[in-house]
Amino acid sequence: LTLVYGDFVTGDMDLGVTSSGTISTLNNFAVAGSSTFTGASVFSSTVSVTGDATFDGSLDVNGIANLNSDLYVSQSSILGGTLDVSGAVSLSSDLSVSGTTTLGNSNIGGTFTASGLSTFSSAVDINSSADISESLTLSNESGTSLIVAADAEVGGNLSLGSISNVESTINSNT
Repeated sequence: LTLVYGDFVTGDMDLGVTSSGTISTLNNFAVAGSSTFTGASVFSSTVSVTGDATFDGSLDVNGIANLNSDLYVSQSSILGGTLDVSGAVSLSSDLSVSGTTTLGNSNIGGTFTASGLSTFSSAVDINSSADISESLTLSNESGTSLIVAADAEVGGNLSLGSISNVESTINSNT
């Protein structure tokens, strides 16, 4: 029974027999050229690759994958769990979120558009002018609801309680 056969001049060699069986190496096994495995391969310890590795099919990792360098993904990605990021995140396109989003301190460098109701559960500090195209309702349960710390200009009619025309009432009292 011949286990090694082939062309010793060209180096095309076959090891084993055509029936099923196991070939074991009792020492280190080094391959100096390309290797092709046509069946399933099982490695029961560490696999070390010193060059690039190319996979033409799916890669299934059942444990933790530790990457010590950058990860480049050129197609869409689906994550089935939580994504934890410990450093800064830079996005060069739109961000679409279909669920609730909770942000800590946030800086928005461009336009912010909210198409639904926006609820702020704490104070809102606006350091520039505000353009409100509809009504402004202040509904404080007690205390002062509106404090104007500088001049105020009203372009339409001003009503105060039961006084519907404040300007004529003030002018008639002079």
